[in-house]
Amino acid sequence: MGSPLSNLVRMNVGPLRLPLQLAAAAAMGAAFTYTWCRLRASATCSDGAKVSSPEPLAAEPSPDDGWAVVQRVMDGYVTQDGAVCAAASVAGAWNAAFGFALVDHRGKPNDGNALCARDILDVYEKLLGASRTKLYRNKGNTEAKLSTWCVGNPMLLKALAQAHTRVRNGDTDLRLSARVLLDASDLASPADEDAAWGFLLEHMAMPRVVLLFHTKNHYCLISATRQRADGVREIRTAPKGQVPITPMSWAAACEIIRRSSTYKIIRVEGYSETNPAISLSDAAAEPPGRKRKPKREVPVTWIGGEPADDDTEPPDADPE
Repeated sequence: MGSPLSNLVRMNVGPLRLPLQLAAAAAMGAAFTYTWCRLRASATCSDGAKVSSPEPLAAEPSPDDGWAVVQRVMDGYVTQDGAVCAAASVAGAWNAAFGFALVDHRGKPNDGNALCARDILDVYEKLLGASRTKLYRNKGNTEAKLSTWCVGNPMLLKALAQAHTRVRNGDTDLRLSARVLLDASDLASPADEDAAWGFLLEHMAMPRVVLLFHTKNHYCLISATRQRADGVREIRTAPKGQVPITPMSWAAACEIIRRSSTYKIIRVEGYSETNPAISLSDAAAEPPGRKRKPKREVPVTWIGGEPADDDTEPPDADPE
């Protein structure tokens, strides 16, 4: 029988027919916009795979609550479909560094320079070469359901350096530079936590800089910081998935980093190879006189999805 609105559109009411049709079309457009904004928005990757951008599960960080928000991160993060945090976080870092948005969470069109998790999975497949089947962690061992369980920090840094190769608009002069900003060696004492907090704030305020947190068996972005009236310092990140809106105390973050030489905060900076206006800053280099002892990195063994896409539970033990 149809809805009253559609019945009204079909009515033959003489001179009023066109105005009524226009009004009905406007009403249907408004309803579609509302539904689009409230439900999941989605973007199509270069290979046709869809990456969804769900409505946040909690309130986004706000300056009214004392949060210093890096809006580029809130606009550019890529939601995680399955156990692929090492891909989604790298794509989100690329988007956030340059202010791109795969989907801007309000239903606007894709930015042609933005990347999705599938793009970075392609990078990992190329890096792994003949060993790329390690990404096919599913019952059929097929490409239908990929997992970045085999990716550790060294390969993630390589993926950041090669992210530009997946830009869909063709060649680009844009690049990412990445290095470890904070690790266990920087957090030996409470006094070190104070210094590291200042270091964190300094780098988060820099243009085109994104901080990627290798937390417990998971990679995600840091979107905001604040110091509460009671003196407690907090960051906003994503302990599971990629929506970076979950508060975590700085003390808890430091404790995670101290627990394993694998856990770190990685500094990512976007720059251009040809445009001097967005050249690489001096802070992108390791500070003079500081040498980090190379360690054998053990890849993450669990990456939580949104929601988890299999029955695996995160292990209690650290990767190393």
